[in-house]
Amino acid sequence: MGQIAPEVLGSLRVLPERLVKAGFTFDHPDIGSALRAALLRPCP
Repeated sequence: MGQIAPEVLGSLRVLPERLVKAGFTFDHPDIGSALRAALLRPCP
């Protein structure tokens, strides 16, 4: 990614306030659980 990498990959804390207020729930609320689910899922 070159010079833009720090901008794209930098740490941002984003809160899904509107979604949560609307009642949305996440299957994987953090990156660790999302990665585990994606990597441990059986291949089709």
